[in-house]
Amino acid sequence: MITTFDPAAGSFAELIEAPIAVGHLREWHFTVSGIDHTIAYQPSGDTVQFDTAHVVDAIARLATAGSKIFGSLPDQRYAFILEDGAFGALEHPASLTLGLRPADLARDRSYLDGTIAHEFFHAWNLMHLRPREYHGVEYRLVVATPLLWWSEGVTMYYARQLMLRSGLIDSATATRQFEESLTEYLENPGNALISPERASLNSDHAELNDGLYPSYYAQGSLFAALLDETIRDKTRGANSLDDAMRALDRDYGGDRGVIGADVIRVADSVCACKLDSLFASYVSSAGSVVRPLADALARHGHTLEIDRHEARDSAGKPLPDHRLYIYRTSGATTLRLIVQDPESCWWNAGLRTGDELLEWNGAKLANPAAFNQAVQHSNLGDTAAVHIRRANDDHVFRVVVSGYTAVTAKVR
Repeated sequence: MITTFDPAAGSFAELIEAPIAVGHLREWHFTVSGIDHTIAYQPSGDTVQFDTAHVVDAIARLATAGSKIFGSLPDQRYAFILEDGAFGALEHPASLTLGLRPADLARDRSYLDGTIAHEFFHAWNLMHLRPREYHGVEYRLVVATPLLWWSEGVTMYYARQLMLRSGLIDSATATRQFEESLTEYLENPGNALISPERASLNSDHAELNDGLYPSYYAQGSLFAALLDETIRDKTRGANSLDDAMRALDRDYGGDRGVIGADVIRVADSVCACKLDSLFASYVSSAGSVVRPLADALARHGHTLEIDRHEARDSAGKPLPDHRLYIYRTSGATTLRLIVQDPESCWWNAGLRTGDELLEWNGAKLANPAAFNQAVQHSNLGDTAAVHIRRANDDHVFRVVVSGYTAVTAKVR
């Protein structure tokens, strides 16, 4: 058995943040910066083999890279709890839990490395350095905060940094991942039309974002890249976003909590400049970070190319627009639509984010899998009769499935 809960010094808040793994566990141990790290792996009956030595080596490298940024972990120990055959991941103050599938790992280990890097960085950014709205145990829905773009998006940026600095990826792979982040950002018009702060505040109420569905993950990740480059440029390489992360963790970590003004104040100090306009333009207000990122790349001799083209498959055949998604509000059983592109056939037909889905072509879709199958089986020219409820009124929208414009970002 492994647990990160210490009953002699614990509290209820600590207990619910300390998962317990029981079973026939395989364990590995290593020390980084004086902190004991444990990897606990719970195997299942899956017969597919994967390289456990690589997993242990990768985790040790990521832990070392993280310690070089902050010096040490906030807690005196840390556990990586891996469950074979499960799915998903969750961060905790002194541990992370992660489901892995051996068959997936046998094909590609990059997903595991990236997910562990992300959840591990949360030990500092979100668990120790947390938004001021997050405190103690709440017996209600999660309190809204305008800082999810920082807690989640900046963590996404640093997940890639940890992988690069630990040698798990090379610079070419890091560049490709950066291009993929830019492409993801551009594919969702809401990212430039809804500010990261508003996207964070409305994370559980997607319908409040003018019918759009921005990603504070994508917004925060790219703003972190812009902020990091700005600090490096203004200080001629003397300081970076690392210095801001350390200062924020030191001054606002623990019970104090952080707010947006604290982030700006610390960034100004590290940069020895005023960054108010940068935050105002791309955090508190809506605005695309693509142009300033292109300018930053240009200072290093790189060109950012944005290519917009008709979406086609590998054989050159136009692809149908399947960019219709769903979500569930907390405690609800019905599915609600996500329509994130005002130029899509779904939006043009009248569907909006937040619409409650009642029927698809006369059939009730009880779960996300059934919905995804219905959308994916829609071909060019097909008509989908989508029965929805909006503001207590029922509507049936007949959507003719068309093609769509794809976007690709490349750094030359």
